Amino acid sequence: MSNDVIIARPYARAAFEYAKNHDLKSWLIAIALLSEVANQTKIRALLRDPTVTPQQRLTVIKEICAGMLDQAQENFLATLASNKRLFCLSEIINLFHQYYDEYKKLKEILAKDIIKFITPFRENRMALEKDMDSVRNILKRGGEMAKKRAMEKMARVKEVIGVN
Repeated sequence: MSNDVIIARPYARAAFEYAKNHDLKSWLIAIALLSEVANQTKIRALLRDPTVTPQQRLTVIKEICAGMLDQAQENFLATLASNKRLFCLSEIINLFHQYYDEYKKLKEILAKDIIKFITPFRENRMALEKDMDSVRNILKRGGEMAKKRAMEKMARVKEVIGVN
């Protein structure tokens, strides 16, 4: 594992977690745009050029992406620039995509598990819908049981407070 990936990981994780909780779709679009920018030969060289300041690097990227990034995405780039981490933008983008792929897989697994869990309940409900007399009987028995328990509880309360 390269040092760039190690450096990129917390930034990619933070960006992904923010995106997941705010506007994942716009972040995916922004990441695609930044990927195109960061993978240009001249930009890659610029991001690693020690004679170019972090602010100059940020300015170039923001000018290329003018009007296509929201404030949070620009703030993310500014954080990378101020921490002198723009050079690992490509790795951040790659990790962001990995996190997104893992998240998507987990959502699919969760959806399947939920469907598997609720299917018997759904089937039972559908069967009950076809036999409303049974539903009415179940409700009647439930009401009778609740009434009996309430009466027992009230008898106990009356006994405790001394009311007959």
